[in-house]
Amino acid sequence: MIRGETSTGFAFEIDERITQDIRFVRICRKIYSEDTRKRGEGFDDLLNFFFPEGSDQEEKLFAHCERDGIIPVESVYSELGEVMSALEKENATKK
Repeated sequence: MIRGETSTGFAFEIDERITQDIRFVRICRKIYSEDTRKRGEGFDDLLNFFFPEGSDQEEKLFAHCERDGIIPVESVYSELGEVMSALEKENATKK
């Protein structure tokens, strides 16, 4: 398990094996697409892959990002980006 914390204080826990899952690879392909629609779908897919809908971690992420009763998309995407960076660092150190 990879445990970490984003720069804004969101604590997360991700199974490092996730990066070897073909679904993760497909999600990454969308995220790095030039097509903004695909990128949006990719981030939504990534959110559901990392933190399944209704899971404790998803609820914690939403509570962490919530501002005045709204969960800003940009805040959620930013947190996901930091989680992705942590996964990339973890994989780099294992090679």
